[in-house]
Amino acid sequence: MSLLRPSRVVTMLAAAAALAAFAAPASAQHDHAHHGAQARAEKNRVERSDHPEPRPNVTAQDVLRVDQLENERQKEAYEIARKIPHVLDGLFCHCNCHEVRGKRSLLECYHSDMAARCGICMGEARLAWRLHQQGRTLEEIREAIDRQYGG
Repeated sequence: MSLLRPSRVVTMLAAAAALAAFAAPASAQHDHAHHGAQARAEKNRVERSDHPEPRPNVTAQDVLRVDQLENERQKEAYEIARKIPHVLDGLFCHCNCHEVRGKRSLLECYHSDMAARCGICMGEARLAWRLHQQGRTLEEIREAIDRQYGG
């Protein structure tokens, strides 16, 4: 009779856990996937808060037009992106889009309808807009974004 090596036991346990996830009902799989993505986003928020430098002469030309959006909340966030692209281009987006979708800054979340479906993207833009209206610097806006969304 052979004994299993500890590394083999760990591999077998991981395989069993993966198999159990596939055997779960569809609704449980969705919940698990959602919570997994949420956990990754939480980890990302804690570990990643390095903000990009805004690109010189950045514009809002690639921001999705508001007539392509569904509701007023989304339209408001996209209008903000059109008004302050130079600010949003200097902000890290804490929704995990950097890791998953390769976005360089919050502004790039607004180049498609992705931000329209993400409360973090829209929340960061709204906070940036309020602080910008108050005359806060980009550094102060970054600090507030990190406090609110960075964990």
